[in-house]
Amino acid sequence: KEIRDILAYLKFIENPSDEINLKRIVNVPRRGIGDKTVEALEAVAAANEVTVFDVLKDPRLLLEAGGRAVKKLTDFSGLLQGWIDLKNSVTVTQLTQQIYDVTGLVEQLKQENSVESMGRVENLLEFLSLTKEFDDTSDEKTLEAFLSVTSLEAAVDGLDETDTGVLLMTLHSAKGLEFPVVFMPGMEENIFPSSMSLNEGNEEEERRLCYVGITRAETRLYLTNARQ
Repeated sequence: KEIRDILAYLKFIENPSDEINLKRIVNVPRRGIGDKTVEALEAVAAANEVTVFDVLKDPRLLLEAGGRAVKKLTDFSGLLQGWIDLKNSVTVTQLTQQIYDVTGLVEQLKQENSVESMGRVENLLEFLSLTKEFDDTSDEKTLEAFLSVTSLEAAVDGLDETDTGVLLMTLHSAKGLEFPVVFMPGMEENIFPSSMSLNEGNEEEERRLCYVGITRAETRLYLTNARQ
């Protein structure tokens, strides 16, 4: 959920007409904006043939739709507009980190201080390693490019649990998921860790990814390498 939440922020910043993701993030983390307020925003937007974000930015329309939540909605739309204006002048990592810091997305989970919430914190921090990898290696370092090459919609989402077979995925896309049995093949130098990471001195990042893979297994884990 937390990975989909931060992706929803990034997707909306890239495309302010994306009302599905706007509805997802409007009260994440909690900022006192309820479902009825969102429904009122949608109704005013439909009546005026504009987007919900247009309503948020228009004081007259917002007053009509926002009710007692006008101040919270104004603050929220200001944050979004600031990030929209900023997106082309900072790295994806810097933008993501700012969303974490300003919204309190990570801090709120830390305050819950449960096993589940701390696991979610780890996932959000691990997501930053993905953005850093993109910033360091991508030729086109835009938010649009990051979103186009980053698909964290896990293959298990549409999986019928009665099916049998092996599900193949990358370590990055396995983050946040767990399985009864996990196979990690290719555990050998220059494959994992990769020759590129060794040449660039990124062994620590490969170690972190390895830990991600290992901790996906609930009951059995198989680590394999070739004899020759």
